[in-house]
Amino acid sequence: MRLQALGSGAGGGALALPLALALRLALALPLALTACHRSPAPPPRPRVVSVEVADRSPQPVLDKNALTDRVKRALRKSGQFELAEPGADKPLAPGQASWRCRVEAAAAAERAGRDGMLHAMARVRCEPTAGAGAEALSAQALADQPLSAAGAGAGSDDVQDRLRALAERLAGDTVALLGRQQRLRMCPPAELLAALRDSDADIRRQAIQAAAFRRSHEAVPLLIGLLEDGQEDVRDMALGALTDIGDPAAVKAIVGRVKFGDVDELRKIIDPVAAMGGDEARAFLEFVASGHEDPEVRKLARRALEGMDRRAQTATTQKN
Repeated sequence: MRLQALGSGAGGGALALPLALALRLALALPLALTACHRSPAPPPRPRVVSVEVADRSPQPVLDKNALTDRVKRALRKSGQFELAEPGADKPLAPGQASWRCRVEAAAAAERAGRDGMLHAMARVRCEPTAGAGAEALSAQALADQPLSAAGAGAGSDDVQDRLRALAERLAGDTVALLGRQQRLRMCPPAELLAALRDSDADIRRQAIQAAAFRRSHEAVPLLIGLLEDGQEDVRDMALGALTDIGDPAAVKAIVGRVKFGDVDELRKIIDPVAAMGGDEARAFLEFVASGHEDPEVRKLARRALEGMDRRAQTATTQKN
């Protein structure tokens, strides 16, 4: 490495740097350049400051303290949340948000003599304490268990113990889903894209939600592919994510997969296509508004065009 002199001597010649200083500069410069290209550090994990549990069972049967402990253990295990310790007054780190979690759980037994079924439900929502909005995470799970499972007695105490255990396990599993959602929101893009390709439909659903939250343009090609997914709700979620991302590049693929005579599918895509905008969206909507045989579909397309015009006019006004 060549180092230019920092000054000149009395005779006008170059003043050589001390060797030790020159070496330090030579070593520090590559490190500084590397730091310039380093990805920004991820924001600190949200700190969960409260966990509230409600028993929604037809007849209260759950142990709220045990449920709370199970949820807190699951939050810690996920690695995506920090839990406030009781009595600790630790200030939030720069950029760290405080969150609260609300848990609704229910369990009940459906009897048929000595046989029957145990049912449980868990619904968990975690969100910032200062406003929720799009950052909130939520998940719900259901579980059934035969009452006549091996080793199960028919006594009421035994049934209540099993109901509690089922609800607590389900609450922990539901929190694990939230942890996965949060991870997909914050992970490197490659991990998100891999989740969109996953063979497990539940993971694909969570990845779609994360792609929409992140407004991930890298995910657009895979989301377009998911418009052909075997699960209808996955297809609808992918369309919703593309709408949220708002990439006009997706319009051609969306309109190309819908038959012009399929009224139900046309109704479904008109507003999303208008929200994405662009020349292809406008051309498609004008075609539908003027040429479709269904008057209601034509009306929807005209309204969507009017919305595009209003948004364009607003954007022009704000720019000026």
